[in-house]
Amino acid sequence: MEHSTMKKEWTNGSTGEINWQSKKIDNNPNGDSRNYIDYIEKTKQLARNRHSDLGKLIYERDTYVAQGTFGQGDQDLARAQASLRIAGYDIGNTGYKGVDGKMGPKTEAAIRQVQVASGLEPTGKLDQQTINILNHITAAEMRKDDIEAIGFSKAGADLPSIKPGHEQGLTKRDEMVSRAMEKYPERKGENMKAQASLAMAGYDLGKSGVDGLIGVKTKAAIGQFQRAKGLEVTGELNPATLSALEETTQFGWTKASAQVAHRNELIQGGQGKGNALVVYAQSCLVAAGYNLGDYGYKGVDGELGKLTSKAIMELQKEKGLKPTGQLDPSTLWALEKATEQGWQRVEGGEIAKNKGDFDKNREFWANRKNWIFPLKEGYIRDPRTGGRCFGADREDGRKHAGVDFIAKPGTEVFAMTNGKVLKIEKGFYAGTDAIVIKSDDGSIIRYCEIRTNLKEGQNVSKGDVVAKVVANNKTGSSMLHLEVYEGTANGELSVKNDSHYTNVSPKKYQRRSDLIDPMAVVDLLKKIEVGK
Repeated sequence: MEHSTMKKEWTNGSTGEINWQSKKIDNNPNGDSRNYIDYIEKTKQLARNRHSDLGKLIYERDTYVAQGTFGQGDQDLARAQASLRIAGYDIGNTGYKGVDGKMGPKTEAAIRQVQVASGLEPTGKLDQQTINILNHITAAEMRKDDIEAIGFSKAGADLPSIKPGHEQGLTKRDEMVSRAMEKYPERKGENMKAQASLAMAGYDLGKSGVDGLIGVKTKAAIGQFQRAKGLEVTGELNPATLSALEETTQFGWTKASAQVAHRNELIQGGQGKGNALVVYAQSCLVAAGYNLGDYGYKGVDGELGKLTSKAIMELQKEKGLKPTGQLDPSTLWALEKATEQGWQRVEGGEIAKNKGDFDKNREFWANRKNWIFPLKEGYIRDPRTGGRCFGADREDGRKHAGVDFIAKPGTEVFAMTNGKVLKIEKGFYAGTDAIVIKSDDGSIIRYCEIRTNLKEGQNVSKGDVVAKVVANNKTGSSMLHLEVYEGTANGELSVKNDSHYTNVSPKKYQRRSDLIDPMAVVDLLKKIEVGK
């Protein structure tokens, strides 16, 4: 029996944006009610039942493609292979789990099986109809059994009974809360709901888990979640945080899926730069919070330089591997698993794991809500990521003692609060200067990598222009490097040997003991004011 041809209008099928309009229905060679249109409609309904969007497995599929091809080869075929692999078909083991962008006998056989199930001519070739089917299969999180069951069902038959994805998430969360309420009936259910949502999203609540108490681990998890969602980082359950937690529980967001998406974006940006395996490793490292500098695309340049080797070595130590600083199969596997699990290195700017540190920093910033953000135009790159955040690694072994706000040369820097100029530091870094201002409340702000016309002893008011950002003569980059001190210690702000830090975790900052974690300054961006 000869098959008729279906004419279609195709829109971005290879990227998962599906918009097909059928002009004619194909007949199935087996003479039963299987047909292509019926199959498409059923997969679309299945996707709607399981998700409010087109499926979280799109992220997993694209991860397979990125790792298997590094942007080389037939990307449509690689996406098809990834969809087949995720669904449970045997496509071999070349590339990454069989995904290599090349048509082999196992890939051809798997494509033919899907074509038979969906009512297409079983050619084993990847045409646009088959791509469309595979996009829907991935969006609906269908496995091999699903694919064949729907394909052989009668037209109009009921779909498998599947609870919508958002109901599944909320039901699981509520079951966790119910168990906790039975154990701790006197504690707050709202706290338990938040803890359950955090646990489902992959955050560590410690051994006690969902217990209704907002302890150190829960505060840290809340702070990490707030940062990941772009909320004000307080470590406390406020209405905005509770709303965001409810939404993530409904739609299955996890910190791991967000990290995979970030890693994939970095891989794409690093395509064609240096060695492909190094690009992959660097993308995993940056997504996990390692500082690889500003080379290439956000630190991804495909070159195994000092910062990359150092980050690899740190990860190897953390994962119990031999710390060689080189990429071997075990290290690549560890990087892959770390990304899939949402593992993050302990980075600066995060809510301190030590309760005393957390409380001291929180108290400091709680008393300075009237300060303003120092740059009128905001910042160009997110200071909470990469090497810009507080505590990030530096090449000489020390930790970053401030926060970097990337800005164009000539950008005006404003006084965050009233104070007096203590010192002008010429030659602070690579041809740039710094200005140290003691605030009226006794704290100290150090504005760095700038030029200023102010004089020592001069008074400044909140919103006054105190400096302008300049490019350094080492890399040509320009930023405001900002440091904050409580003002309770004496002596120079920069010291060669570590001090006993009173407000932050003990690391090699090479700064005075009253150093403050300045990441809360990011939250002042919405409060920008300028002087007349």
